[in-house]
Amino acid sequence: MSQENKVKTSRPFGLRDKLGYMIGNIGNDLTFFLASNYFMVFYTNVMGVSPATVGTLFGIARLVDAFTDVGMGVIVDNAMTTRVGKFKPWLRRMAFPVGIASALMYNSFIVDWSPTAKVIYMFITYLLWGSIFYTSINIPYGSLASVVSGKAEDRANLSTFRSIGSTLIQFSLGFVVPLIAYSADGKVLATNFTWLAIALGLAAAVCYLLCYGMVEERVELPQGDKFSAKAMLTDILELIQDRGFLGLMFSTMFMLAGLISLGQLLQYTYLDFFQNTRILPIATAGMTLSALVVAPFVSTITKKFGKKEAGSFALIGAGAIYLIAFVLKIQSPLVFAILVIVAGIVMGYYMMAMYAFVTDVIDDFYVKRGTRKDGTIYAVYSFTRKVGQAIAGFLAGALLTAIGYQSGVEQQTAEVANSIYNVGTLLPGALLLAAGLILLFMYPLNKQKVNENTRIIESENQ
Repeated sequence: MSQENKVKTSRPFGLRDKLGYMIGNIGNDLTFFLASNYFMVFYTNVMGVSPATVGTLFGIARLVDAFTDVGMGVIVDNAMTTRVGKFKPWLRRMAFPVGIASALMYNSFIVDWSPTAKVIYMFITYLLWGSIFYTSINIPYGSLASVVSGKAEDRANLSTFRSIGSTLIQFSLGFVVPLIAYSADGKVLATNFTWLAIALGLAAAVCYLLCYGMVEERVELPQGDKFSAKAMLTDILELIQDRGFLGLMFSTMFMLAGLISLGQLLQYTYLDFFQNTRILPIATAGMTLSALVVAPFVSTITKKFGKKEAGSFALIGAGAIYLIAFVLKIQSPLVFAILVIVAGIVMGYYMMAMYAFVTDVIDDFYVKRGTRKDGTIYAVYSFTRKVGQAIAGFLAGALLTAIGYQSGVEQQTAEVANSIYNVGTLLPGALLLAAGLILLFMYPLNKQKVNENTRIIESENQ
């Protein structure tokens, strides 16, 4: 290999690192979950902005992210390694900017502004949070997993703990946020949204600082080269020709589009089709908490079947469940919530192991190309996640508009309510099914190939 990875002598990898990394992802999800599941609801129901306009914002933001995500990845790869490492310093630098930017997005004090002014404010604050500050901390955080330990099993443990943290916080927010954000009769409480966003933004900053203090970088990467636009383009061209990365990119894009569209449309399904927001916390919390059922078995399943094999089955199974729900047209809000929980259990393995797919691709790229591009690979991966989010937002917004959804009205028509149910089951079902099929047939890093790459890299570090 053309680059050498040195393993620093330090305290052994252990529970402190796993918990610290988990807390860091809780910081990510405190603002990301709110934006993914409630940003559209806040601006359509409180500010009276059309779903199509919000969907357009998501699309524009992803175009901006194409530059900011990849740019941040290159900055990180070419950054000097400090006393505490290459990636950790960014957690301390950007912790509070991320939290403040997130809080600004849910400002109920602009409710009396003109429609144009509200749209402009919405665009500025969302781009400030998602395309600049969230990117500047999420890329280094994700890249951190590849240098906390050089051992494949340790990285898999980091992925599991990261997913457990994500599941726990999404469960908590899925249960608590509807109780705070909605009144007993299902109306959105604008002022509550604002104070909730402030509290979550502050908590996110604290989580990033805890991660900084608890996690240690052990794999000392080579000092970054001077920035070169030509080198950056070469790296990206190599990436988009790599089948492993392409398989991960497209499966992730469709998976996240399915998951985010489910989270967004679930709000409308319970608000307008079931007209029952009291069961909504059970559905939203259950959707994420259910994955924890699988967490104790992730290592065993991975060793027996492999990540690709088990992950594709999980995605295909979850997609099939929502397609069945579309056909059955379930009338009970409780039964529908139970179905969401079952789908979450089926998809649980993928949700627990999904970040380990990235380190597999990073290792495979290193074995084939002989160069470490941890930050760039994670940056492009992060961008595909945002594209999936944008696809979900665009499709959700466009389809809600197409079926005649009216922003700000007390109650939708029966025809629109029925269409909301259809869109809310068919869209995520089809997207999750597509993600599973892509992972199964396009992604090449099966159990045998991953084990082979691990043996090669471990032999170099000895």
